[in-house]
Amino acid sequence: MSRAALACPSTTRMTAWRVCLNPLRTAAELWRRREVIVQLSRSEIDLTYRGSLLGVSWMAIQPLVLLAVYATVFLGLWPPARGSDDDHVKFVLGMFCGIVVYTLFSDVVTRAPMLVLGNPSYVKRIVFPLEVLPVSTLSAALLNLGVGLLILLGGVLLLTDGLSPAMLLLPICLLPLVLFTLGLSWFLASLGVFVRDVQQAVRAVMLPLFFISPIFWTLNGALAIAPEHHMWTRLNPLTTIIESFRRVLIYRLPPDWLPFATVTLLSLLVFICGYAWFMKTRHGFADVL
Repeated sequence: MSRAALACPSTTRMTAWRVCLNPLRTAAELWRRREVIVQLSRSEIDLTYRGSLLGVSWMAIQPLVLLAVYATVFLGLWPPARGSDDDHVKFVLGMFCGIVVYTLFSDVVTRAPMLVLGNPSYVKRIVFPLEVLPVSTLSAALLNLGVGLLILLGGVLLLTDGLSPAMLLLPICLLPLVLFTLGLSWFLASLGVFVRDVQQAVRAVMLPLFFISPIFWTLNGALAIAPEHHMWTRLNPLTTIIESFRRVLIYRLPPDWLPFATVTLLSLLVFICGYAWFMKTRHGFADVL
């Protein structure tokens, strides 16, 4: 890892804040740190599967087993009461899609409060860009998401009408998920240094968030919740994000553009504020640790 890759650019305080408040410049700064991000992501994946006989093959085995279990339970042992067989198949695939997307968000956000606390040696290195820690965690999680989505596409190809042009919109659906998750991770990674209860609080929130996210239910279709509840469920940004993935991958439809645009703007705001907060507070990390 070269010193040039680690070193922060010599900017004034005003220039630094312009970077924080400009998402394009923030992305450019992170791109300059890509060597560090790639190395940290590789180390994280190696550490996760080190010593296992099947290694990274577990990335595919775990979601395959999950999909098989859901198909057995919800199509065989306990089929949904409403809808046709095609609706039931799409329900199982949609549930798997929701879990894959939610797992990325949950894994990254749950680990965020300990990212800085768990790496005090990085804090003591003046030239180390601490802001890449949440990015590397997200990068590793995106690899798991990609494997899960490939398995989902295989299920769609085998069990439904096949692939559709709407699936080309998948990268657009990823945008708010990445922005929202990363921005929240920066905020929690910083807050976790000063308030040690943050990790327990985040873990406590994850379980209810799982049930109020559209995983075992949908907004539209034969297995949808009542329309009068839609407004409240939309307050959860993951609702629109997960539903957008489902529409594109399973129902051959584009995202519902108005809610999607709203959540994307909200995610962009979280991204900007999370990065600005992290960069503002990082100077106090060494004093606390």
